[in-house]
Parts: sequence; C-alpha cells; structure tokens
Amino acid sequence: MKIYIQSNRFQGIAAKVSSETFNSFGYSSEIIYVEKFNEITKYFGHKYLRKGKKVIFKDDLQSFTLLRFLIPELARSEDPILIIDPDVFAIKDPISILKNVKNNQKLYCTFLNKIPRTEVMVLNSRNRLWDFNKIIKDLFDLKIDYHDLFKLNFLDDDLLGKLDNKYNSLDEINDETVLLHTTNRRTQPWKEGLKIDFEVHATKFNILLNNIKNLVGLNHNKDVIGKYYRKHQNSEVNEFIIKIFNNAYKKKIITKDDLLNSVKLNYISENFIKKLTLADK
Repeated sequence: MKIYIQSNRFQGIAAKVSSETFNSFGYSSEIIYVEKFNEITKYFGHKYLRKGKKVIFKDDLQSFTLLRFLIPELARSEDPILIIDPDVFAIKDPISILKNVKNNQKLYCTFLNKIPRTEVMVLNSRNRLWDFNKIIKDLFDLKIDYHDLFKLNFLDDDLLGKLDNKYNSLDEINDETVLLHTTNRRTQPWKEGLKIDFEVHATKFNILLNNIKNLVGLNHNKDVIGKYYRKHQNSEVNEFIIKIFNNAYKKKIITKDDLLNSVKLNYISENFIKKLTLADK
C-alpha cells in the first residue's frame, strides 16, 4: 500500500510529520503539494458553488483539497493506494485497513451520519472512477457543488465501501484508533494562538447571531466567530502531536530552520514550538 498525502505550503510541516508516522511502520509515502499543479492553482480567485452559494476558491489553508481527486491519476501503484489529508497521523500500523478492501473496483472511506468522508480514502489507482479534468471544469463552470463533490454524491452508492471510523478518528484517540485526524482546523495543535488563515463558510445571519450571543455573554459557536486557533481540548491528542513532531525532528525529517521559517510565515505558532524538545531553542 502506497500512501499519498495531499498538502500545500501552509500544512507542509504537518504533512512531513504525517509522512514519518507512516514511514515508521515501513510504508512508502509521498507528499503531493497543490502549488505544483497549475490545473488547480489556475483557479485561485475563481468562483465555485458551496452549498448553493457562490464563494471564491482561495490560496489558503484548504487549497489542497481538490488534490484528492487528482492523485489517483498521478499514482502508478499496482497495490491499493491510501490518500489522506496532511493532518492525518498513523498511531498504529494501518495494514489492517486492507482487510476491508474486498473489491478493487470500489473506493473505501469512513462515513459520518451515513455521509462519506473523503479525508481518508483507499482505492485502486488503475480503476478510474472519475475524470479529474471534467470534475474541476464542472466545479468552476458552476455545474456541480463543492459540497456534493466532497460527499461523493456523483458516484453510485455501490462504488463505495465502508471503513471503520478507527481509520479516521476525528480529534480523538482511543484504544481502537489507528489513524488520528485533527479535523477541527481551529484546534490543530501546531497552530495554537495564530490568527486563522482560512475562510469560515457560514451565513451572515449565523455570524451575526453568534456575535450577539458573544456580546451578551450567551453560549455561542466559537468556530463561527473566533479569530484565532485555539488549544486542542483533548490533552492526549496534544501530547501525541508533540511526540511525533519531536520524533520527526530527531530523525531530521524536519529541521530547526524548517520550524523557525514556518513560525516566521505563520504556518506554525511560537506557542507550539516552545512545547517541543529542541536543542538550543
């Protein structure tokens, strides 16, 4: 099984750390950066539909997401491939994931409330389930909605296979967790304290309502109006992320220059760097 990690410069350090967690179990992994693919970057600044609303495709924290539909065309693996986001980390050897892949004509992913999630996908790259050029053209011609695309609504249900949620454990580590996904962007540990660098997709009414609640001291949705990355609420997740960053540093997968440059560019926070065990910090 070959692992492909979709990323961009904003999440480059996290992607390197993710890669090392898989390499430590003996896998071959490759980071694919969106900046290298003009067929995607040429659409920066263009409009697309998201839940029926026209929004701008920005060069920001989430600019890599369309890569998940391009990678199968780039891969030349005879074995199944695993496509993941840069904030997915291996806690245990994911070899057991292959026991779920009983039909190489299907795409396998986890589901939440019966809706497929595409941050972790296993498929056979030789089996063409879609045409990337058509997908991206239809998206920016406003013929398909981003929301429908990422929920795989364009595929027949019988082409989808189900993975156990332990292969995409959302911001939680338990006894069953194989792959941890720090899916809440606002609480990614390596960004704690930084100003958010992604667009919040919420209605004007929702933003106004939560601002009013905040002003009068009522419970409100911090994910809608918060301006900064927050500390992750799960101490075990925080400790694990610190551990794997330290490990990647010790193995020289990431260097002090990488980290300091990422701090300068606001890709990683100084708060997080202080938690790492670096010589002569």
